[in-house]
Amino acid sequence: MRNEIFHTATIGGIEFAGWVSFNGPRISSNAGGSVSLGPCCIQHFVPANDHPGDSHYIEGWYVVKYTSEVKISLRGFSEADARQLSTEFGIPMRRDWSVHSSDRADFFESHAFEGLRLCVRDHPRKAKQIMKNTQEYLPGWYERAIS
Repeated sequence: MRNEIFHTATIGGIEFAGWVSFNGPRISSNAGGSVSLGPCCIQHFVPANDHPGDSHYIEGWYVVKYTSEVKISLRGFSEADARQLSTEFGIPMRRDWSVHSSDRADFFESHAFEGLRLCVRDHPRKAKQIMKNTQEYLPGWYERAIS
């Protein structure tokens, strides 16, 4: 199950994959980048306002770890694309870098989680072994997948 892909979706021209690493479920894109599911959210920002003087970022959507660590660029995404990604993988959308309210999305109610359940069912020993490593980023994923 290690590095097993449990869900894929193409949104806004970017292919995303949900897969299981040594520390639990992750999402990655064919455009580059990956992050553990759980501590990530989808964020839109304008660098001039959110990161003045930082030319590393362009205005747009990103998947970030916690609230500011950019992990996956969603270049060319519209708000509708961001909402679709949020629904597909259960990743919350954060409206503003400075505000902590989020449009709640729940991984355990997403299409990606259904794929994870099937993957755990098909690879129970591997899943249990990975679960022993850590569930720090998405607590309870293994227990919910086998229930």
